[in-house]
Amino acid sequence: MDFVSWWKKYWLSVLFEAGAYTLSVFVGLALNVDWEYIVFAMITFILPRMTMRNLKIGIPKHYKRWYFCLLWSILIFISLFFVVKTSLPLALVSAGFCAIILSSIADVEDGLQYKKFDYSALTKKEIAYYMEECNFTDEETQYFKLRAAFHKSHVETYIAMSVSESKATRISNKVIEKIVKAK
Repeated sequence: MDFVSWWKKYWLSVLFEAGAYTLSVFVGLALNVDWEYIVFAMITFILPRMTMRNLKIGIPKHYKRWYFCLLWSILIFISLFFVVKTSLPLALVSAGFCAIILSSIADVEDGLQYKKFDYSALTKKEIAYYMEECNFTDEETQYFKLRAAFHKSHVETYIAMSVSESKATRISNKVIEKIVKAK
């Protein structure tokens, strides 16, 4: 891909990134952080994300709405600038860690046992055991039965229960938390 076709495709992204980083520099200056510390923190954050994307190790996470992405970037840099004022080595480690987390290599959901729970793998005996041991509320029982016994997806389940998606997610998290404790 030549530069002109690349520019036509990505000019808005480049403009957004340049604006976000410029705004981050101004935030750092407003917090009385020295220039070199601002540059160190930004390079330590940006380089791992670019490297991981180019090596196809991870994909940088972004919000669909530009203002959420901008707000998240500014908040990350504000926290890094506060850490820089305390200790430069600690800030560099924090910046690298943030970049890795936000590159979907170390996805936070991977650390939570209950996020990837497979209802379809449960046997009838396990379903009966969990129904007895977990002390589900009525909503949790209904959710568990729909997911485990009837093999409904999350979407089908909250539609069948006539609740919002966010409420079904909360119910799901409670159900899975109880299951994990009962194991």
